[in-house]
Amino acid sequence: AAQLLQMSITLILSVVVFMIAYSLKPTVSATLLIILIPFQIIETKYGSANVALTFAIIIAWAIKGVGIRLPMLPQILGVLFAYLITLSMVYPPTMSQHIVYIISLISAVLVFWIVYDLTMRVERLQDIVNVFLIMNICVIIYSVIQLIAGPGERVVLFGIEELHMMRVRADRRLTGPFGAAGIAAEYTAIVLMLIL
Repeated sequence: AAQLLQMSITLILSVVVFMIAYSLKPTVSATLLIILIPFQIIETKYGSANVALTFAIIIAWAIKGVGIRLPMLPQILGVLFAYLITLSMVYPPTMSQHIVYIISLISAVLVFWIVYDLTMRVERLQDIVNVFLIMNICVIIYSVIQLIAGPGERVVLFGIEELHMMRVRADRRLTGPFGAAGIAAEYTAIVLMLIL
């Protein structure tokens, strides 16, 4: 039942994002996706909701006829081909898990292309930096709420168990929206270098 609810919420979000991506300029939907990247709002056994949102944006753009730039296409296709070859060595009962990994990998490539395309569409590169600053402000707000809530069980949003905020770990290490202190530290380091 929990998986069904998560998938239903993901489907509703995907339809909303699809309509936004189809009706508004590509820069708006790309900016929305970038801001949502750190927040894995819904995590299912099929991947996070962000994977579905990425595919919804790309499909909307394809139907709308938005020309998207595809840098490094041969190299990325080579990596995907190599990954598909490795599936021949996968233990058959675990094949469904590896299919999810392929979908996530393709989603990551699509996000790369969306971000690259956005940088080519904006007039000033400062606009891209501003998008990343907004994303980081959202992460900081999330982290402050997490610190105020303190350690303990996760904070359930709107009474729906599947929608929740992570809590501070028992050792009081901040995890942010990532669920692990190490990932929060890596994210912070990468984003600081990116902005600089």
